[in-house]
Amino acid sequence: MRFGMAHALVITVCVVTAAVLAELGMQVRNVLLLLGGAGGIGAAVLLMVVTGNRSGGRFGRLLQAYLSSGNLR
Repeated sequence: MRFGMAHALVITVCVVTAAVLAELGMQVRNVLLLLGGAGGIGAAVLLMVVTGNRSGGRFGRLLQAYLSSGNLR
C-alpha cells in the first residue's frame, strides 16, 4: 500500500484539528485524548472490515464493498 493523498489529508486534518482545539482553550491532554479515541474507533472499524468479521452488519458490508471496488487506487 502506498502513502497517498488520502493519508496526507488525514494527518493534516488531525494536526489542524489539534491546533484549533488548543487555540480555543481546550487542554492539550484533552485534545490528544479526543484524537486518540477517534483514531482508535477508525482502526477498529478498519480491522473489522479487513478481517471479514460478519458481526459488522450493514456498515461492515458497506465498507468492505467500498474497499474491494477499487475506489482507493
